Order: sequence, then C-alpha cells, then structure tokens
Amino acid sequence: MPRLPKEAVDDFCQRFQIDPLVGAVLLRRNIEKPEELRFFLDEDLKSTHSPFLFMEMEDAVDRVLQARAEGEKVLIFGDRDVDGITSTALLTQRLRDFGLDVKWQLPMGDESYGLTEEVITGFAGEDGSLLITVDCGITSAREIDLARDLGIDTIVIDHHNPQDDIPMAVALINPKLDDAGYPFDGLCGAALVAKFLWALRFSQTSFYKQTFTLLNVRPGNESVIFEAIKMENMVEVDRLTENIVPGIGKPEQSRLVDFLVGHEILVYDAKPQERLMRQVFGDRVDISLTDIAPEIAKTFPSLQGRSLMRMLQGSRLARFSHRPPLEIEALMQLMVSFMYHAYPALFEEYKRDLDLVALGLVADMMPMRDENRILVRHGLESLSTTPRQGLRELLQYTKVYGKPISSKDIGWKIGPIINSTGRMGRPDRAVELLLSDNRSSQEVTQLLREVVSMNAERKELGSAAWQKVYPLAKESFEQFGRRFLIVRDDSVHRGITGILAGRLCREFNAPAAVVAQLDTRLVGSIRSMRGFRATEFLSRFEDLFETWGGHDAAGGFSLGIDSYSVFLQRITEVLPFMHLDEQTEEVLAVDLMVPPVRMDEGLEAVEKILAPHGQEFPRLTYSFHGARIEDIQFLGKTQEHVKLTLQMGPRKWPALYWNASDLVGSVLQKNAVADVAFHLERNYYGQSQNLQLQIVDVKNPDAR
Repeated sequence: MPRLPKEAVDDFCQRFQIDPLVGAVLLRRNIEKPEELRFFLDEDLKSTHSPFLFMEMEDAVDRVLQARAEGEKVLIFGDRDVDGITSTALLTQRLRDFGLDVKWQLPMGDESYGLTEEVITGFAGEDGSLLITVDCGITSAREIDLARDLGIDTIVIDHHNPQDDIPMAVALINPKLDDAGYPFDGLCGAALVAKFLWALRFSQTSFYKQTFTLLNVRPGNESVIFEAIKMENMVEVDRLTENIVPGIGKPEQSRLVDFLVGHEILVYDAKPQERLMRQVFGDRVDISLTDIAPEIAKTFPSLQGRSLMRMLQGSRLARFSHRPPLEIEALMQLMVSFMYHAYPALFEEYKRDLDLVALGLVADMMPMRDENRILVRHGLESLSTTPRQGLRELLQYTKVYGKPISSKDIGWKIGPIINSTGRMGRPDRAVELLLSDNRSSQEVTQLLREVVSMNAERKELGSAAWQKVYPLAKESFEQFGRRFLIVRDDSVHRGITGILAGRLCREFNAPAAVVAQLDTRLVGSIRSMRGFRATEFLSRFEDLFETWGGHDAAGGFSLGIDSYSVFLQRITEVLPFMHLDEQTEEVLAVDLMVPPVRMDEGLEAVEKILAPHGQEFPRLTYSFHGARIEDIQFLGKTQEHVKLTLQMGPRKWPALYWNASDLVGSVLQKNAVADVAFHLERNYYGQSQNLQLQIVDVKNPDAR
C-alpha cells in the first residue's frame, strides 16, 4: 500500500475539518472534490436534490391531485424484486393516506416482467383511469399506448435504462432519461417514489408553483453588482449576474430589468440595496422589494443582524463548494431552510419513508455515492425503529430489530427474504407484510411464516440448480474465450436465474447469463462485471427478444425457444465488440494502515463517519503490522473456521478468519507475529456486544 504524503493528508483534513484517518481513506479512494465530499461528511436531508429538478415532476403531481379531486381509480403496478415491492408498498400506503382510491398489482407466478396488455385491459374494465408504474414501465411504450387508447393516463416512475421507444406517458420520472433534468442517475424505484411523495406533499404548501426572484445588490469597483436567482417550486431555474457602472449607458435596457419584471423580488436587508439600485436607476424604474430579513430573524433568532457574507463563513456552502460561494447562494439556502421550518412535515414525513427506501437502494445495489449516502444513512436509522408492523416482525426474525442496522444486514439478511417472494412467484405476500399495519398479530405472523418459507424453498432450489449449471458454465466459459458464459437448463426454476447468474459471474469473474424454460418460451437473467454493460449487450438482440431490459450491471430477457440457437450464434459475433476490462491478478486494496496508537475503539468512529458501505464504496479494509497471535481456536461444524485473539496496539482483539483452518501451524502460530488485513465490525450475541475483527488476509512480516 503506497503511503500518502503527510502534508497532503494534513492539508486536506484541515480544510474539511476531519479526522486524519478519515481523510486518509477518502484520499486513497480518490474522493476529494468538495461536491463529492459533502455526501460523505454531511448528513442533512436538505442536502439531497429537489424532486422538482425532474422536468416532469410537476406534471406527475398535478395528475395525482386531479385524480384525488375527481375520485378516480388508481392502479400502482410494480416489479417483484425488493425495490419493486418496497416501491409498491410505499406508494400505495401514502396515496391511500392522501385520500386516493388505490389498488396495486405485481407480476405473479410465471407472469413476465413489466406491464402487459392483460393488466391494462383488466384495469380499464374496472373503470380505472390513472396507472402509476414503479420500478418498471420505461420499456412499456406499446402497453402505455394501449392504456391511452382505453382512456387511462400513465405516470412512469422507473430507474431502468430506457430504450429507443420512449413511452408517451403523462409524466416520466426516470433519472436515466437524457432530458430528465435530474443531476444524479443512481436512484432506485423506492427512492424515486419517496421523491415523488415529497413533491406531492410540497404541493400542499404555499410555495407550490410559486415563482419569485432572489436579488442581492452589492458594491463593486466603481460599479454595482446585481446577483439574481429565479426560483420555481423552491428550485433554481435561472440565474443572472450584471455589473453596472452608474451613469454609463441605459441600465433599464440591460437584461436585468427583464429578469426582474413579473415576479416578486425578495432581498435580505433591503435599505442598503435600495440605495445602490437608486444609484443605477435613479427614479426611472419603480423598485419594489420584499425584505425577508425580519421574517428570517423571527424564525432564526441567531441570525439577527448577521449579513449574508457572515452567514457564509463556516457554512455548508463554503465548506463544500469548489469555488467561493456567492451571497445570493446564501440567500437561496436561507429560503430553503425557511421553507423546511414553515413546513416541518416535509422533512419528518420524508424521513419516515426512508426505511423502505434504504431497503430498495441497498438490495438493488445502487451506487453508494451522491445523495444515496444521505438517504441510506437516514433510512438505516429509520429502519432500526420502524413502526411498520410487518417489517418490524421481519427484523425481529432476522435478529436486527432495535440494533444499529447496516447495509450489510440488508444485503445478507433482510433483502434476500423479501426478494425470495418474487422469485417464488408470490411477491404479493411481501407487499401485504409491508402493508399489514391494520392486520391482527396472528395475520402478520402468518404472512411472515409464508415469506420465510419461500426463502427456505429458494435456498433449496438454488443449491440443487448450482450442481447442474456449474459444469455447463465451465464449458461455456471456455467456448466464449473466457470472456462470457451462458447456461441453459430447462429444469431451473425461473425465479432463481438471477441468483445463479450472479454467482457464476463472481465465480468466473466474467459476465454470465442463465436461461430457463417457461411454458413455450425461454427466460433469462444476465449479470455483468469488469465494465461490461448488460443492457447494451441485450440491445444487440432486441429483434430476437420478446422482452428485455435492466441496468448496466444486470438485465433480463425472454425469447422463443426456436430463436435460442440463433441467439448463441450471434453472441459469438457480438462479443468482440463488447467492452470488457482486462482481467488482472486480484490485489487486496487496503484503505488504511492503522498505527498502534489508533488501534482502539475509536476506530469505530471512522467506520460510522464513512458509513454506509455498498456498491462503488465497499467496506473499509485496514491493515496492522506486527499483531501478536495470543490464542487460536477452531470453529464450525467441521472446524473449518478460526477464532483468534490478537494483541494489537494497546489492547487484545477477538478476530474471526473464515475458512482458514489450513493456515494453522504455518501462517497462524500461537505467539507468532503477523501482519493482518481486516474489516471492523460490531458483534451482537444475546444481550452482549463487542467490537471484533474479520480477517481477510494474514502475512508473515518477513514476507514483506
């Protein structure tokens, strides 16, 4: 692990006021731009992006308001994975709370992914008039056309990659659309639903659809500087800076006048700015300003008498901006803070929904960067004390309720159980579990039993299928030049093709697809790695597929049985044109070499600051040189695991080393000194808890 220059670490940590260990990790992971850092060091939900950055968010909100006003029937249609299930449950619950007549539906049994004509015609037969798709719909242009022909409007809330044929919906809320307007494309379906619900609540405030202009006027060098920001729905839609020299030219003919006309003009501390404006315009322009300083002082007493420039000092804007922030930007932040103070429910109800958002983001393996970090951080807190009866029962079953829940808990314990219901063809049971607040405890217990039973069945099917597909995968891997593999086994259950493809992908370190037969067609799942883009690959075969879609990292498809041989032939032709990062020898990436003086419980503070971990931001890996092995014990039914006691720095540490029994007597010897690489984790057992290490590698110091 190359050392970082001490001066660079010190300067970085001083600038952003962070612990040197935290700074070293961030620098080593090349996270040093202020606009990136704020999502690692700032926990404020106000730092997340406004839903109204979506170009069509207002259209979606207005259509739902219309549906409520006219008593329309609404159908929410989702996907059957964790993200689709949480999206469906969340939107259903909140729209019902909002007073709408809502039903929901997911693909059941062996039904195909996404909207179908049967779903549309069935809803039309019930006199339904508004369809909202969640975690699906962006590839359903034909079905949405049919819905329109039958008098049904559609709102699409989806994060999957769009295809060439974009649906003609009332509103498309998808950050991956080129013209979406949203600055971050890594949200999942549940996060998009939460954004929409925030916008819907915002529509009940006095700020909805209000346009106003923020103005700050300050002296320049022999000039007057005008800074203006136009806002709609509390989002910046335009900005202007004019530098005008009094007495030169005709200021009223500048762009500034047109920019200010027609909307209320808000300023902070109006009198000095009015004087400056009179220097420029004299009496030729009618100046009407609304001074918000008195209202701000009443709302935030600590700010009384402070200038915008003083407010910037030490502020979030100054800390996380790549350039010195402007006073007008401080004014904009003041207005946003004022809005949240005036309508605290916007913040409180948004946070309340983040338990399900965290489940969707982590289980769907969304990148743990940008605003996802803040959403998951708050979501994990909400999850550990969730009031949802069914979800609480599930968390108690997995023994994480009431404890600090991590993204690892979602990925390994909670998510797979919810996901199993879709794989086994009964995702409705998971939705019912999440919507079970009004059910009896006996009903909730029964739902949980069904969900847990499906997870056990999924595990059994997966174990049996692995024995069948692995030998076929080895052959395919060689056939495609060790760059790709595809396996077809008609005995494999449709619901586990994705699990198998993911496992094969990791096993062979190459993109992998698994195909199973379903009635008269084949269905498949693909998982990718090493820069291979799954949906780009699938798009090469859209003339063969009946349906297809997904993300860069994962996708699904279906095709006729007779087309499979042609599909295999064309894979051979397409693969040379698909990007695949070169396979290199795997090197353990260490984030931090811990000095002995810092090898104490304070190391957990570094973990907490840099949590959550996940896709694109994996768990921290530490190294320690010169750990003394005080004790060695064998664990597991076959004694394949090892428990160690290590003297490291000022204290002894318990450590687990999985599948390491064969190292005992060679690398692992009692009283020997070793260099160790490890993860830090908190272990809960009964009513007790302690910090422990999870060893990932051990070296003899002489081998350095």
